[in-house]
Formats: sequence, structure tokens, C-alpha cells
Amino acid sequence: MALQKIILNAVDKIIFSTYFQKKIYQKYFAVKDAKSTVIENPFPEISAVPEGALFNDGWQLLFAGRLLKLKNLVFLFDVFAKVLSKTDFPLRLKIIGDGPEKENLMAKARKMGLENAIIFERGMPHQNLLAEIQGSFLCLLPSLSEVSPNFALECLKMRKPILLTRETGIFNSFKEYLIFLDPADSQSWQEQILRLLEQDNYQEYLRKISGADVSRSWRDAAKEHILLFQTLS
Repeated sequence: MALQKIILNAVDKIIFSTYFQKKIYQKYFAVKDAKSTVIENPFPEISAVPEGALFNDGWQLLFAGRLLKLKNLVFLFDVFAKVLSKTDFPLRLKIIGDGPEKENLMAKARKMGLENAIIFERGMPHQNLLAEIQGSFLCLLPSLSEVSPNFALECLKMRKPILLTRETGIFNSFKEYLIFLDPADSQSWQEQILRLLEQDNYQEYLRKISGADVSRSWRDAAKEHILLFQTLS
């Protein structure tokens, strides 16, 4: 951390992707406000956006990302197990990604007797991931912290319902459109998943998500970088 502070204080400008991230660096690395700026991540370019989830016998819940302890997946498994005990819907949870916690998570699923309900897949090409999002009923991101989660931005762009951690840099921008939850409150996660299994509630969430502005593009982000670079020349 000492070396990072030296480097951060030596540079002319620091670009953060969210104000959430900027505040963390200001608190722990003493980054001065005058030399920091925020350029938010753009939404992914997606040619075809589905209108809604596929209500079929799959009822897939989806997580995609790096398999780290930070992602809070043991917590998610416990939530999922409790949800299964409270509904007759044939839910399955798909985990897409790789990382140091993968073997531990697979062992956890087996120990819980959920090896047939929790499916693991390796990381995949982006278009394949988008197809998985499109075909899922609900996406889940219970991380202890997320600075600027691209998985959530992909879901939002595709108007796919997602439950995600409130400890994230996109909370202030999308708190009116998405459902943000405490990553330590199992009961609230269970209640929201069960609530969204009711089609009226699900359709209401779809309508809510449809109001979010998802127009920010790579071109917008590039223009902001260029303007910043011009001020440094």
C-alpha cells in the first residue's frame, strides 16, 4: 500500500470507473480530489436485446464472474438451498466462470446435496454468455463488493432482471431501476427470489428495468478520455 500511495501521488491524473471506487482510494490511499476523475464504464454493444425471460421448465438462475471469496457464492448457495425448500419450481443455479474458489465451491455444492441443481461452467466467449443471460429467468450478483460490475451492466442492457449487492458503484445511478440487497441478509435474498417467481411481480420488475437509460456507449467513453487527455497536454 505504501508503494501504491507513492505511485498514485506521483501521477498527473487518476481515472476511476465509479465515484464509489474514487472514495475508497481517497480514504485509503490519500488520493487528492483535484487529480482524480470518474469516467464510467459503457454498456456492452448488443445487437439483439430480448424482451424478457424465457418462462420454461428451465427456470435458470445465473451468476457469471471470477470465482473468488469476494463474490460471496457460499452465501448464495445457502440462499438457493433455502429457496428450493420453499417452492416447487424446478430451479437450477448456473455458475459461469473460473477462479481459485471453484474446487471449494463444487465441493460445497456436493456437500449440500445440490450437485444436480448447481451447474458449473467454465468461462465462455462473450456472445455465449449473452445467450446464457437471455435464456435465464433471473441473474444474481451477491458480491461483498463490486466497483463497476460488467455482468450487471450486461443484464441491464438486455433488460434482464437481476438481484445484486448494494455495495456497488452503480447503486446511485440505478437504484430506481434495479433491486439492490444487503450481501449479508439471506432473508431478503430469499424473499426477493420467491417474490419474482410470481409472474405479476416479475413483469413489474421488467417494466421498472425498461426505464433505465442504457445508451452510454464505447464512443461516449472514448470521447471523455480524449477530452481528459487534451487537458493534460
